[in-house]
Amino acid sequence: MYQPPPPEHEQPYPERDQYPLQDTQFHPQAMNRSTSYNADPYGDEEAPYNDHMDMPLLPPSGAPPISYQLQETYAQPQPPSVHFGPGGQPVGTPGGMGIYPGPDPGSFPSPGPHFGEAPRRQPRRYKTTKRVELVGGNLVLDCPVPTKFLQAVSRKGDKEFTHMRYTAATCDPSEFVKEGFTLRQQLMRRSTELFIVMTMYNEDEILFTRTMHGVMKNISHLCTRTRSRTWGAKGWEKVVVCIVSDGRSKINPRTLSVLAAMGVYQEGIAKNVFNGKPVTAHIYEYTTQLSVDPDLKFKGADKDIVPCQILFCLKEKNAKKINSHRWFFQAFGPIIQPNVCVLLDVGTRPGHTSIYHLWKAFDINSNVAGACGEIRAMSGPGGINLLNPLVAGQNFEYKMSNILDKPLESVFGYISVLPGAFSAYRFVALQNDEKGEGPLQKYFLGETQHGGDADIFTANMYLAEDRILCFELVAKRNAAWLLHYVSSAYGETDVPDQVPEFISQRRRWLNGSFFAGVYALWHFMSLFRSDHNLFRKIMLLIEDFYQTFNLIFSWFAIGNFYLTFFILTRALAQDIPNQPLPFSASVGNALHEFLNYVYCLLIVIQFIMAMGNRPQGSKWAYIASMVFFALLMGYMLFCAAWLTYLGINTALQEADGSGASRVITLLGQSTFRDIIISLASTYVMYFVASFMFFDPWHMFTSFIQYLFLTPSYTNILNIYAFCNTHDVSWGTKGDTGVATDLGVVASKKDDKGNHTVELTLPTEQKDLNAAYEEACLDLQKKVPEVHQKRDAKTKQEDYYKAFRTRLVVSWIVSNMILVAVITNASIFGWFGDINTRGSVYLGVILWSVAALSAFRFCGDDKHKKKKKRKADTFDEDKETNGTDEGWVPATALDDLVGPLFLTFASDPPTCLCTDDQDRLLMYPLPDPDLPEPQVVQQVFVGTRIVGSSSAFSFKTADGKYLSADKFGVVSADKEAIGPLEAWEPSIHDAGVSLAASSGKFLSVDEIAGGGMRARADAESIGFNETLRVYCQARLKKKQRVSKKEVKDAKNVELDNIKRYQAWGGKLKLKDKDVAELHKAKKQGNFAEAMLDRREKLKADRYCK
Repeated sequence: MYQPPPPEHEQPYPERDQYPLQDTQFHPQAMNRSTSYNADPYGDEEAPYNDHMDMPLLPPSGAPPISYQLQETYAQPQPPSVHFGPGGQPVGTPGGMGIYPGPDPGSFPSPGPHFGEAPRRQPRRYKTTKRVELVGGNLVLDCPVPTKFLQAVSRKGDKEFTHMRYTAATCDPSEFVKEGFTLRQQLMRRSTELFIVMTMYNEDEILFTRTMHGVMKNISHLCTRTRSRTWGAKGWEKVVVCIVSDGRSKINPRTLSVLAAMGVYQEGIAKNVFNGKPVTAHIYEYTTQLSVDPDLKFKGADKDIVPCQILFCLKEKNAKKINSHRWFFQAFGPIIQPNVCVLLDVGTRPGHTSIYHLWKAFDINSNVAGACGEIRAMSGPGGINLLNPLVAGQNFEYKMSNILDKPLESVFGYISVLPGAFSAYRFVALQNDEKGEGPLQKYFLGETQHGGDADIFTANMYLAEDRILCFELVAKRNAAWLLHYVSSAYGETDVPDQVPEFISQRRRWLNGSFFAGVYALWHFMSLFRSDHNLFRKIMLLIEDFYQTFNLIFSWFAIGNFYLTFFILTRALAQDIPNQPLPFSASVGNALHEFLNYVYCLLIVIQFIMAMGNRPQGSKWAYIASMVFFALLMGYMLFCAAWLTYLGINTALQEADGSGASRVITLLGQSTFRDIIISLASTYVMYFVASFMFFDPWHMFTSFIQYLFLTPSYTNILNIYAFCNTHDVSWGTKGDTGVATDLGVVASKKDDKGNHTVELTLPTEQKDLNAAYEEACLDLQKKVPEVHQKRDAKTKQEDYYKAFRTRLVVSWIVSNMILVAVITNASIFGWFGDINTRGSVYLGVILWSVAALSAFRFCGDDKHKKKKKRKADTFDEDKETNGTDEGWVPATALDDLVGPLFLTFASDPPTCLCTDDQDRLLMYPLPDPDLPEPQVVQQVFVGTRIVGSSSAFSFKTADGKYLSADKFGVVSADKEAIGPLEAWEPSIHDAGVSLAASSGKFLSVDEIAGGGMRARADAESIGFNETLRVYCQARLKKKQRVSKKEVKDAKNVELDNIKRYQAWGGKLKLKDKDVAELHKAKKQGNFAEAMLDRREKLKADRYCK
């Protein structure tokens, strides 16, 4: 059990935030060893090099010593760490170096600032083997944190500050408690009021620190509320921050570096398999005293940062966000037993006091089961992001939802969705009943019943599982839980600023919200099984009717918007007496017809692209569609404004008197009543509500952009969403392998009968400090922005789909133009009236059909027979010679000249491929039974090397050559042929093997994470060294026979025939017979003589 340190052992907080991550100017000056431990090493200027060295490593006298054992039962004294400068002289205090950064003074050639990269550390040894006793049969390690980190913090007396606790979880989240796993909060017997979860996938260090620093600022605010019965100076002990990362192979390495710099994560500790069980999650527990802001600067106690209990769960495999919530609610929640759970997405920055305001909603009203705050779109410094119309439109949408929708639903007690990016729940309200049914059971049903395991309705419904959770909370049996909106709490998040990302995000939102809304309406009777009072049930029923109307309205949104456009534009095409028009009726009619065709064409294009194209592959097509829809919206607004002007003007002219009678007259006017009031009740209400909330700025910065994006919201987003309801996959299929890159350990019994395990861990402080320094240096490097690029296969598929879309659109447009010219050309006075155009068009069609039929009738039977005989001959030749299409196996060295497809019979089967950066990749075959290259980057051109009888070179599609160095590293980025680019193939029964210039064979090797790579270091030929090489059938060399062999074969056949016929006496002629034939030839009756001879020699084949 952890005990708090005595007060006299607590050190005062530093006064400034000059921490390891800040840029430091190094001055290799003489050491001043007289500085006391409590001296302030942080000056106004950036700390010089010798100031860092002034801080000894060891704590002051009287403080408890810091132990660095993995378990207390095998503690070993740690030797002091001494660093040496030039000439082998020791530099630094007996305890070691000061806080990071601390390169040796001798590493600089001369005094002065050092502006280059700090010297890289020596390789870590990882040679220390420790025997660790298991905790409850589980692998649990207490690992010391680096001394360089401890020197930058004030609290060092408690084990939660000096040691990081690692647990290798080998079970499902639902079995975490049953398997005997524990957490530090349980061991220290701390009660937890707030349990905050941050779900993460592959977000970078900026997004992570934005959320993490915001959370720690909120915890600091809780500790400042000294008059609170719950919070106060030690309020941080009642808050636990859980970070769940979805997949070890997916996490951003620089985010891991941030966690390492905060003391939470250590490399080289985790293992893949324990006692034959694969590790499902790596759990790191540590109470950090440092926070890293988005500028990658450390903030400590001098910036009012208080300690923060962090629980970092690094999942071994990617299983999506709902599985991360399972670890939070099912694994950690039952152990910690919090009062309120706060959900945050990494990238969302909570306001400095937002978490407190969320918690206060639960504290005030015990019936509140869930609450959410305002989600704000990040507008950037000075609102620069609002210059992007897409960002401005989303900003207006978020604002009006938080002003109109959320407060209304909060009054009724049921909020349709609490956004997972920033919301909170009461842990008790989430629990299932004794039968295992309840909100969490319905919430996690989406993980087990998804894709092929569920019907399409359920699969789409669980795209918005948070909506299901909200409904189940309010409708929970025998309970009266409510949902509440807290306007004083807010979280800022980035919104998509590119069209493809925006469309993809809204597809999931729209489909999930639609099907989840249908689910809630279908099960609204479940509200009556709850313990809500009659008034509340009536309120919920009213809201249910409101949601039903909204659902019906959204279902007919496309039709309603088109009809509104049609009616408004047609109103300016009618010549009505006493109603002036902005232009003539003929011009208005022409605009109406033209824009109507454009609108219909845009709708058709949306359906074509939605059902066949990716938004990323049709980016500019979608942008063009949004621009055209915006232009149509502009004309609609003009029509509405003009009709509004006409309505008011006409009503004022017809109104008599003043006051009430004038108002009644205005309301009786249909144009004024239908258009003016509806527009005013919408747009004017936006202004009034915004000013009532004292937040009107979005009306001036984002309202116009939202107006012009409205048709895109209605048409583009809805069409794409409904045309892709089949896309409900989570993308985790096939991730069933077990990696072993971290190591496999098994327990044994020692002499005392205890289960122990031997581990090789970085326990020496020099290794720990080096790892910590490397993490800090990694964050100091500026990473260039990497633009996402499509791989070759995706790029080719997008190109094919785009070509198909352009072809179909051109086909539809040309037919629409034909129809428009024939049916509506009278608008422009073309080709006379409709009757004349119809007669001419029908005549052209009929005569064209007749002419085509007559032309097809031309041709005689003899010609057809000749063509048939030619076709039959061609078919015979084709059947005899075989087909030249497709790819066939290479069976001879001559087949290796020309285009080749190089494959390995690995698991799964793969082929050699290159990318845009000339990197050699192993690409899985889509169909192993039909091996054919999918893109040109998978084709290599084989060529015999001049001067060698057996060496070949293989060139990529980009003109580079396949090569292998002496270490066995295979690449495809060489510009010319050299010794390393020469390969010697050998043909055998199993396939083809390629030997590099080193004599080693090309092989395929499996790497961490289940991937494949090509190597050239195999000593002998085996299964992994055997390639399946395919060449084009039309270039495959056939077995050729020399002319001499053909001539000899003919002579042999003729000799045999003569021999057989000689045996029968058929070719033996008498002299009399020869003389008779010569005579007949001279007389001109040679034919008759031959016929006579035929009768005599019927057995002779040459005479028949």
